Amino acid sequence: MRNPVIKKGTLLRKHIEPYRFGESEASCLTDCLDALWHYADCNPKIQGISANQLNFNVRVCLCKVGGRFEVMVNPEIVWKVGAVRSFEGCESIGSQRYYVKRPFLGKAVWYTFDGERREKIMMYKEIRRVAHEIDHLNGVVISDVGEFWSGNMCMMK
Repeated sequence: MRNPVIKKGTLLRKHIEPYRFGESEASCLTDCLDALWHYADCNPKIQGISANQLNFNVRVCLCKVGGRFEVMVNPEIVWKVGAVRSFEGCESIGSQRYYVKRPFLGKAVWYTFDGERREKIMMYKEIRRVAHEIDHLNGVVISDVGEFWSGNMCMMK
């Protein structure tokens, strides 16, 4: 399989509806996860990748939690506390970097590939990764919510 590339098509800006276990075609989820895992294997520095970045209309992402990738189907942040200014990049926009306001602490809830519900209270680095991928699944890219970093100073978008 070739290294999948980020698709800058219509799904990148589309709010992806929740995956319905049992109702949806399971092979779609399997194909999507195969592509996500392959992308992560070919790009070892990434912290996460969402299905719609690879042009899959499935509400799923891979996100680093506890030092390893976690499959997150229908992820959401159910509560958050505080805010931190995060310096982030994004596979969808290349080498550009942005400052983004992210939660300091939060609780994420998601489902595994098998439909098992998971939840975890996460500190800054983990919750920001989840928030970033949820933004993608909501059709939002980092340039929509962040301040562009030009090298020496920030420029408000």
